Amino acid sequence: MIKHALPTTTKHPNIAEHVTTTTINLTTSPTAVRAIHVPSIFDQAAGSSSGHSGVTHFAEFAALEAATKAIDAKAAQLAQLGNPPGNPLSDTQAVGVGYVKHFERYDIYYSDATGAHQVQGDIRLKYNFLFGPLGVLGLPTTDENIAPDSVGRFNHFVGGSIYWHPDTGPMMVRGKIRDLWESQGWERGPLGYPVQDQYRTRTVSPRTDPVFLWSLFQNGAIVQTPDGVAQALSATISPDSLRRLVRQKFDVEIHKSPDNIGLQPNVDPTVVSSWGAGFLASRQRLATFTLHGFHDNGLAPDTNFQLTVTLLFGLTWEDSFIEPPSKTLIVGLQGPVTVSAQGLGHDAIANGVAHAVVDAFQQPFEVAGDLPAGTNPDFIGMFVTQDGGLQILVNPLPEIAGNFRQLIVQRKIDAL
Repeated sequence: MIKHALPTTTKHPNIAEHVTTTTINLTTSPTAVRAIHVPSIFDQAAGSSSGHSGVTHFAEFAALEAATKAIDAKAAQLAQLGNPPGNPLSDTQAVGVGYVKHFERYDIYYSDATGAHQVQGDIRLKYNFLFGPLGVLGLPTTDENIAPDSVGRFNHFVGGSIYWHPDTGPMMVRGKIRDLWESQGWERGPLGYPVQDQYRTRTVSPRTDPVFLWSLFQNGAIVQTPDGVAQALSATISPDSLRRLVRQKFDVEIHKSPDNIGLQPNVDPTVVSSWGAGFLASRQRLATFTLHGFHDNGLAPDTNFQLTVTLLFGLTWEDSFIEPPSKTLIVGLQGPVTVSAQGLGHDAIANGVAHAVVDAFQQPFEVAGDLPAGTNPDFIGMFVTQDGGLQILVNPLPEIAGNFRQLIVQRKIDAL
């Protein structure tokens, strides 16, 4: 079974007279959010025997009262700041080493060690999905804060952080990877926001096998291995080279048409979108290319056309219980395909080019194959750069091996 990171393309049923479009919808499976309910001490006491001492019950009651008081004070404080909690959905409940009270708009957690802090919105959804205070993050140590760019949001927790941006969605980062990201300036640093939850390679014996972790960000990755933690190295396809590769691929397919159609050598500068928000991982940046072509009308003037396509780059690999030995870089159509033609027979030319493109690229096609992955990974991931290039991320550790991996991958993509 092949696991694809891109949707397939469906043929648009109608091609417009001058402008032809086809739309490919990127579908994602809905993610179930696991909400954890831990009974309060009142629930526990209702089913307990008389073996509990009065002192124990009094201590539990006093702790619950202190937590309730702190949580209600936090709710009142947030309401005064313009962020009211809405109606309470629960009483104060014991959870892990602390307490929680659920409200319509957010949850407030409390412990003596962390104080009272609120978690809301998409960050709350991700926190609950990661088992909340019983998961790797533990209790929150801050309220949801506005990032310095005045757009993003974040919560810090005992065991890590969740960062949210409308272009990325809520993503978790923790441990030594978070420490290195923090030292570079958090989301204001060169890597930007995280675009995927911290990932651990799948192995046969995860309890005893060496741990390999990485986090992907808007502009790179950080890798943690038994050799340390470092920013990923990258092999690069420049914006000019990527435009050339795209033109070559489309020119080959268009020339398969029985008509005398070809592409001009020039390609307009690539238009790059932002990342797309997701829950477990963000959608890659989209790259839009405008190519120029012609139909040879013999003695009559050529009919010129402009072909605009939006492409989504991604990865595919053989499905496996452990890390696949290799991955393949692929690209597919995403969104509308537009053809505008001017001159003799422009209607037929526009329709013909649009049909040819849709038919040729209904399925994603390979850009580079056999990128080594595995449980001790060489290849980490990829992303479209803001200027319209492509970066292939490789494991940087240990240093000598990392430099060799970078050289091998760079040579592979230079040969495309």
